[in-house]
Formats: sequence, C-alpha cells, structure tokens
Amino acid sequence: MTKLAIDAYDSLDKDSQDLYLHGLILNQYAFLLFIQSRYDLAENYFKGAYDLHLQIDPPDHRAVAWRSYNMGITTCSAGRFDDAVYWYSAAYDAWQRSGDDTQSCIGYLKMSLGQAYFYQGRFREAQRCYDDAVEQLKGCNEWGWVAFTYLAQGNLHRELSQLEAAESKYKAAQAAWTANDQTKMHNFYASCLFKLGCVKMDQGDYKAAK
Repeated sequence: MTKLAIDAYDSLDKDSQDLYLHGLILNQYAFLLFIQSRYDLAENYFKGAYDLHLQIDPPDHRAVAWRSYNMGITTCSAGRFDDAVYWYSAAYDAWQRSGDDTQSCIGYLKMSLGQAYFYQGRFREAQRCYDDAVEQLKGCNEWGWVAFTYLAQGNLHRELSQLEAAESKYKAAQAAWTANDQTKMHNFYASCLFKLGCVKMDQGDYKAAK
C-alpha cells in the first residue's frame, strides 16, 4: 500500500506536490523496510525523507529531528555506531531549534544517543545521556521508557564490573516497569530477571542466580 502511495504521489502534477507529504510517504516505506531488517534500503528512503524535509521553508525543525532520529536507529541497528551518534546528535540539535520542550521526546532522543555512545565504548557520555533521559521521562510519567533506560544503565554498570550498581538499576527497571500497571508476564520483565541472574553469576553467587 505504501508503494502505491509513492506511485500515486509521483503521478501528481508539480503544483499539487508537497515536500512534507512526500517525506512522510518515503518515511513510512522506510519503516516497512526497517522492520524487515533491510537496513541499506531503509536508510536510502529515510535519507530521502530527511532531504525533502530539510528543504521545507520556513524550516520544520521537528520534522527534521524525527527524520534524523530514524537515520540514527537505522545506522545503529546496522552496527554503524559512529554514524548513529552523528544522526542522534543531529536529531537532538534540530529538536532544540524547534523550541519544543516536550519531555518525552527529549528523553527518547537522549536515551537513544546514550545507547549509541555505549556501543562505541564511550561510557561516560552514555551515562550522562541516560541520566538526562531518566529525568525527562520521569517528568512525564513515561515509565516504560524509564524502565528501558534503567536497564541500559544496568548494562553499562555491568560492563564496567560495577555489579552492585548494575543490580540496583536492574531492580529499578523492574519497579519502573510495574509502576504503571505493566504486566510481569512480559519479555521485558523477564529480561530484568535474567540480567539479575547474570549479576549473581558474575558475583559468584550461583545459588541466588538460580
């Protein structure tokens, strides 16, 4: 259906075409490719959407921010973490220029940038981003994302062999997940339990790990 939308748009006369709409159509098609793990093709369409929205006059900084964010998630998923940092940083900068102070959006951007820093091994920058993300996300009761960020912090501490801190963050992730009536019968909650077991194994407490 999205491919049909692209073809329908291309059939319009020039006076009827709109940069914002064209970018949204390309962006939607890119997401379909992305969820199929076809990252090279997805990136081409996300970049096309980005280039179109960059041309909007007056500038639509919010649109540019989200198109940059999509480039970030694609390059990060493809294992190109330097590119991911570039695009996530560009997304955050564009969002700042928009003047929109929506806490959830700032939190998503910061958390994602932190993940890219983590994969680069830039743990100090990752921790700063995670801390900023938690504060923003708590402020708007985005408890699911708070939980994801705590889990990421736990992974960072475990990577640095800070096992007590890692355990604390994994437990915080569990608590945040259930704070808004999220079910314990979910993969994320199971992931927290698994990570806690890994910490116990790291500590040599095999009985507790069971």
